[in-house]
Amino acid sequence: MNILRYAFVSLLIAAFNLTSYGVSRAVTIDIPERKLIDAMNADIEYIRSNMPGPQIRDGALACEALLKMGINEPVKEWLDSQTEGKVLAEGGGKGEYVFVLRNYIDYSGDRAYLKTAYPKAVKILGSLRGLRRGYLYDFFALRSLKDGAYLAKLMGDKASAGWMQKEAEALRKSIYDSIKGDLDPDTAAIAVVEAEELEYMPKEIIRNSFDVYFADFAAGMISAGGRSPGPYEVYSAGAYFRMDQRERGLTVLRYFAENPAGREGRGYTVQTAPGYIDAVRTAFVYEDAGKLILGQGLAPEWFDQGIEVKDMPTLYGKICYVIKKEGNVIRYFIYGTAKPPKGVKFVLPKELSNCKIEEMKAKQ
Repeated sequence: MNILRYAFVSLLIAAFNLTSYGVSRAVTIDIPERKLIDAMNADIEYIRSNMPGPQIRDGALACEALLKMGINEPVKEWLDSQTEGKVLAEGGGKGEYVFVLRNYIDYSGDRAYLKTAYPKAVKILGSLRGLRRGYLYDFFALRSLKDGAYLAKLMGDKASAGWMQKEAEALRKSIYDSIKGDLDPDTAAIAVVEAEELEYMPKEIIRNSFDVYFADFAAGMISAGGRSPGPYEVYSAGAYFRMDQRERGLTVLRYFAENPAGREGRGYTVQTAPGYIDAVRTAFVYEDAGKLILGQGLAPEWFDQGIEVKDMPTLYGKICYVIKKEGNVIRYFIYGTAKPPKGVKFVLPKELSNCKIEEMKAKQ
């Protein structure tokens, strides 16, 4: 399937989704390199056409991608669909219901729904105690235990928060004690982006995993068709951005935007689409320990024509910004409802470090 056919089918799906959920897109991103955003929008429509989806891991990641793009209602429908007996015993998959629940509560603010769903979340996480399956499953389980502890604190359930946190710490220790060498690309990317384990991962594991992966990528072992990418490798782009490796992140992101056939074999399924959506979002904004990081993946050549992000949902409200380079001056304006507790950090490309920075008083 070539990219033109991919885009055409996406338009048909978008028309269907307009009748199902109303407004198709809640977020606007305007950059000169439009193909990156067009591919993201196509992936959003493919996800929506496949909701709620039977496989919990893929459904959970798809739900997170939609929430990050301001699309909440299909996610609530997915949570409702995971009735007793339907949550599949897919390694750490059961915990991914909790992962989606936490994200839905954070992005939608629907605390009333948490009161209804919380007992099920506690029961599910109880079934994960002592589970050790494989690195990919374990990182998903680790994230769900951290999310469960967070939800328990919101509910004032100190006892559950305590055992969930202890179980997460025990699982983390088990994971890192057992790793020697490197992780496969799928698992390494999931560990950084979805499990949010970057601060805990030993540096040698990070170096061995991501340096080796990019060396293979640059050598054409992946991009030249040496092998088919794994279902979660596209998350590597977002991982590189989070590790302050802008050029590597853009290289991987551009490959997956220009070669949707690079995901052939898996098909254009909800396995691959959420990772691409997340990587694009991370280039413009992501959360980091109470802070919003803006611009981590912006290419320096975009600044002359200007960059604009409107109504991007975050854990702290919606963020909007415009930024443009005029001569040797970079002007920016940040607005929206987002109020991160530790503020906002704008990361400019090193190539523009000599430019003068000016904050605009209003959007121009």
